[in-house]
Amino acid sequence: MGTPLRSSYSATKWGLIGLTKNIWAMEYGEDNIRINTICPSSVNGERIEQVIKREAKYRNTTPEKIKAVYLSQTSLKSFIDAEEIVGMIVYLLSPLAKRITGQMLVIDGHTENLSMIEIEEE
Repeated sequence: MGTPLRSSYSATKWGLIGLTKNIWAMEYGEDNIRINTICPSSVNGERIEQVIKREAKYRNTTPEKIKAVYLSQTSLKSFIDAEEIVGMIVYLLSPLAKRITGQMLVIDGHTENLSMIEIEEE
């Protein structure tokens, strides 16, 4: 998903998705190699905190307000924990996922479009 101030980041992610779906999975499938892309939303930690601070500065508001808006855009009202991504990787490496390839697997707590963030004025 695209967000303001992050066009190069978004472009690289779409590139990986394209390579996964249209090239790698088809090229390596004959060798029984499965290729998938895991697409997590905001992951708890320093990186998302820096993103929030940068957006708060850009929008002339507080990081707390930006974080509250980000969280309000997800059905589960929380960021992703790194352990959840590890869990997806473990599953994909297991025999249970032997027919999953060429997929974009989203772990996002049902995140809506963050590019439409509206900050309420006080």
